[in-house]
Amino acid sequence: MYDNIYVPDHSLRLTRYVHLVGTVVGTLFACYAAKKSSLLGVIGAVSMVYAFAVPSHPIIQGNRPSSLKGWRTAILAVPADLMISWQTLINPFTGAMDRSLKRANIRPVTVG
Repeated sequence: MYDNIYVPDHSLRLTRYVHLVGTVVGTLFACYAAKKSSLLGVIGAVSMVYAFAVPSHPIIQGNRPSSLKGWRTAILAVPADLMISWQTLINPFTGAMDRSLKRANIRPVTVG
């Protein structure tokens, strides 16, 4: 799923960086909200992640995020997005993203 869906939709490095920032900010916010036992804060943290990720698709990448491609896709996309967001945190440090791009026959592009 990662190489077939995520990689083509996130082939530009800037898109992945915006997602990375959203994931880190949302995670920090979720930890703070959990410490304060705030359910509303945890919901806000998830919203914060999507506030970074969703606009980056039409603005930077020029596509629609999976979660907005239909209700069936949205139901499957949310858990997958969370897992993939964590995978994206690790991939730049291991070089796995470049290997995934190569497997998907996508040439790495560094300019947003």
